[in-house]
Amino acid sequence: MENQRIRAITDAAARLFLRQGYSKTQIGHIAKVVGVSVGTIYHDFVGKQEILHLVLKSTLDPDILDHEFQRPIDDSLFPGLEEELMAAFGETARAFASRLDDEDYHFDGLLSDAFDLLSRYAVGCLFLERNEVDFPALAARYRACRSRFFQTMEQYVDRFLRRGELRPLDHPELSTVFIIETLTWWAMDLPYLSFEPRDIPPGLATEVCVNDLLAAHRRGSTPASTAPCFRSCRFRTVTSPDAALAISNKQLALLSPAPARSVPPPGIRGRPTPPRSGFGSPPP
Repeated sequence: MENQRIRAITDAAARLFLRQGYSKTQIGHIAKVVGVSVGTIYHDFVGKQEILHLVLKSTLDPDILDHEFQRPIDDSLFPGLEEELMAAFGETARAFASRLDDEDYHFDGLLSDAFDLLSRYAVGCLFLERNEVDFPALAARYRACRSRFFQTMEQYVDRFLRRGELRPLDHPELSTVFIIETLTWWAMDLPYLSFEPRDIPPGLATEVCVNDLLAAHRRGSTPASTAPCFRSCRFRTVTSPDAALAISNKQLALLSPAPARSVPPPGIRGRPTPPRSGFGSPPP
């Protein structure tokens, strides 16, 4: 029973930290979402910082939430957490790039592996993206890992293009952004930040996302019936609105069996949505 409450507290806190920010989230907000008193929260945790640290620790080790904890949970449970988190990001980035020269590694495997990586670290990545002001040093190190991920994805796309595995791309860099944005929306934004949350099983989310990206980019693929839709965009690549619109329309035409119509840039009444930082963004 108490471990179920710990899990409920960390889940509620994670969503509040991502949606309204760490600094604006109070213990009372967490207690209200969980449906317990503020005193109950303090029975389980010394304070908000310890809740955050358990949230981040569970990103690295999901099984930790099944452990028996001595109450209240304090920071003695999380020695060197920041270094552990960044080491995990770095090792994951190295492993992700390890198949660049593997001739038996293909585009579908890349998409599946990238989706799994983003899904696994979704909470940690989103937290650092949305709380950069409060944790500038950690966010700066995260930015370096994110830039490496983006560069690795570009290298994979370039290799698959040279092998003839992908259809010709007029703007490979921007098409890579499109791929990353699709992956990050399905793997990260949809479960935690979507305006209308949907209870989609992870396996189904992976299937829909990967299949649509394969249909859009792999040479000789049968077009899928639907295109992914974004409410916001992470990338800040400097390009003209006409170029971005042309790429968007080309992706939609490839994904839809019907002739694609011209689609206005995302935003209210055609006005572009202000860009925000994110895992999928190329380096500024």
